[in-house]
Amino acid sequence: MALIAISRQDWLFGIFLLTAVLVLANGIHYLVFRLVRKKQAEQIAAQRNGLSIYKYLGKPARVVFLTIGLLIVLPLVPQIPAQIRDRAEQLVGVLLVLLMGWLAIGAI
Repeated sequence: MALIAISRQDWLFGIFLLTAVLVLANGIHYLVFRLVRKKQAEQIAAQRNGLSIYKYLGKPARVVFLTIGLLIVLPLVPQIPAQIRDRAEQLVGVLLVLLMGWLAIGAI
């Protein structure tokens, strides 16, 4: 297998994209679950019985957000050969399906 020559600028851009995915996915997760907690607190105060949505869906949702972000950014990373990019996208797609199953199990 031939070595892939990637410039320092391309490496930095790729790292920047992956870091941006981490920050945005965690930010979206924080906002969504903050709204969910607020709504759940109102319902618990009214009903006095409720399940902790964050307890069962927090971790799967965070990983799903990160995986979706990775799927969006993966084609933008420069200088990756098409064959490697296709396999990586396929792997991340399969991972997303598995994670959605984990999320569904947590929702039940």
